[in-house]
Amino acid sequence: MIRIKRVYDPHEPDDGHRFLVDRLWPRGIKKESLSLDGWLKEMAPSTVLRNWFGHDPAKWEEFCRRYTVELEANSKAWRPLLETARTQTITLLFGAHDMECNNAVALRSFLEARLSDSPLTVDTTKPLSREEKTMQKNVWVDQDVCISCGLCVENVPDVFRFTDSGKAEVFDPAGAPEETIQAEAIDVCPVSCIHWKE
Repeated sequence: MIRIKRVYDPHEPDDGHRFLVDRLWPRGIKKESLSLDGWLKEMAPSTVLRNWFGHDPAKWEEFCRRYTVELEANSKAWRPLLETARTQTITLLFGAHDMECNNAVALRSFLEARLSDSPLTVDTTKPLSREEKTMQKNVWVDQDVCISCGLCVENVPDVFRFTDSGKAEVFDPAGAPEETIQAEAIDVCPVSCIHWKE
């Protein structure tokens, strides 16, 4: 079973495993005071998509379609959660005031469609707009060349992070605008190990 709940609501025993699915930590809550089994930032909508949506109900249907496209490209992030939901209760926590149009609602629908093996009701075959094509353009790091200087991780933390071996890697290629990635990561990399992949 997959439940959703505002992060500000009290913890209840039947919540099961609790996961925060927002990219940003909720305001006014200390990390040590929140009962969580995980903070799944990598499953949240990209920064570009979140800013475009702005919790505008008029954009809800299109937001769900774009978010589905992002999730489909990041199955490694959500498959473990889906397997947990097959046998146990999980609760997706979110901070938005809108209880009906938020990323947790969209994520629950996405996961439940796969739990029941039913087709998605969101049309993901609609041609991407120019904006979406920019969002889907991928960036990658040649880790054989990377010297772990950390400039990309420091400058664009929504896109780059360190691996366990200390090399930089991309965890959310749509986490920042293309021009930001170009200027703050690719152009400043001292060994030119960051590249665009169409």
